[in-house]
Parts: sequence; C-alpha cells; structure tokens
Amino acid sequence: MPHTDTTTKPQPPASAKDILQLLATVLALMGLLIFAVGYWALTQYFSVFGITPEEAGIDKQTLLVRVGVLTAVLTCLVFLSGFSAALLMGRVLLHAPLAYLWTRPTARGLTVAVLLGSLLYFTSVSRFPSPSVAVLTAASCGLIGFGPLMYVLGRSPSPGVLQALATVLVLAVFTAMWAGQQAQDMAVELRDHGTIAPMTAMLGARPALADASWTDPEGRPRYGAVLYLGEQGGITAIRPCGFAYTERLPSAQIRIALRDTAAASPAWDCHP
Repeated sequence: MPHTDTTTKPQPPASAKDILQLLATVLALMGLLIFAVGYWALTQYFSVFGITPEEAGIDKQTLLVRVGVLTAVLTCLVFLSGFSAALLMGRVLLHAPLAYLWTRPTARGLTVAVLLGSLLYFTSVSRFPSPSVAVLTAASCGLIGFGPLMYVLGRSPSPGVLQALATVLVLAVFTAMWAGQQAQDMAVELRDHGTIAPMTAMLGARPALADASWTDPEGRPRYGAVLYLGEQGGITAIRPCGFAYTERLPSAQIRIALRDTAAASPAWDCHP
C-alpha cells in the first residue's frame, strides 16, 4: 500500500460535522482528565493535614458528581466554540488561514506547539525580557518541546484527532501541576490562619472552622477551636488548634459547633 504523506497533501476542508465529531472525542477525554486533576488536587490539599480525601468524606463517587457540573459547563463552552469555529471557516477574512491550518496537519501541529510553549512559558516565568525576546523564547520552547510530537502525529492516519488529544493531555498535565500547588497553598493558609479560600469549594472540599468538645483516645475530655475537615463512615476528622496532627474520632464522641465564617470570627493563629 502506498504511503499517504499528509504533510504535503492537504486534507479535505472541514465541515461543521467534522469539527463537532472532533469536539465530542476531545470532550470524552476531557471529562476523565477533569476527574483525575480534581482528585490529584484534593489529594495534595488534604496531604497537608495528613489524611486522604476519602477520610474527609470525599470518595470518588462524590467527586464525580461535583466534577460533573464543571464538565457540563465546559461542554457547553467547547461546543459553542466549535460551532463558532465551523462558521468562521466560511467567512472571507478567516477562511484562508483557518482552512489552511485544518488541511495542513504539519502547519497546524507546529502552530499548536508554539501556542502550548507560549502558554507554559508566560505562566511559569515571573520576569520577562523585552517583549520581542519573550515571544521568540516562548515560540522556540514550543517548537523544541512539542514540535517533534506534533509533526509525528501530523503524519498519522488521523492527525486532527491525535493532535487534539495530545494538546488536551499536555494542558491536563500542566493544569494538574498548577492545581496541586494551588491546593497545597490554600491548605497551608487554612491550617495556619483559618482562611478558607473561595477556590476551596471548587475543589470539592468542605472544611470549616468550629468549636468542639470531644473525648481523646485516652478518655480525657477536651474542648477548643478545631478545623473540621469532614466525616467518613461515622469517623470525623478534625485538627485541633495548636496541634501538628489531625485526629480521626468516632462522630458519637465529638460535638461540633461550626463558626459563621461570613461574620467576623476570632483570630486564628494555630501554629504548633
């Protein structure tokens, strides 16, 4: 069988149906990746307190339900973008460049490589040189880091699908690294100062400041301010103020009064 060189022979122009089929494939992978990134971020968040997400009452089924809402929102946005792209490819001003990128896998892959390199460069570097040097450096990083992969995928039988999936995977890895670091920073801020960041709810975590009374494993009564981290299987996870460990106690042995975080609450400074 003769080999079809997709880098020199352009593919047929794309239709709206082709783009939507590609989006459906990408969205199927995106849903799995959102779940994986969300679970990774939760794991990093609760590792600061020495427990797992399951021990805080967030199992995979619970996380799947919470992630489903975000996935549905992204699905609507991606499909709307797909329809817009399909329509723009028929316009006079944008028809030529978009059609060229769609029908030339190599050009499309190198363009995506430059965009990925630019995204990683400008989000990871704190200080930039002159604008021209920064743009040139970002483009070079993309071509060196992702160019060979996109070129190889562009010569495959399904270059558009594979290049799109590779792009989603790269973005997922980058997002996981960023989300994990942000989750750890939010957990440290909560542990040390009792500050619950707004993005904490987006992770699926439900910590709260509380005043509690409980009986420790040695049978001694205790009371004071705690971080309520969650409950799983009749076991409550708390972190008492001023202690460097998290306690998991039977829920029947502890009474918790959640604080009103919307109102001014007492200062929280619980360094062990």
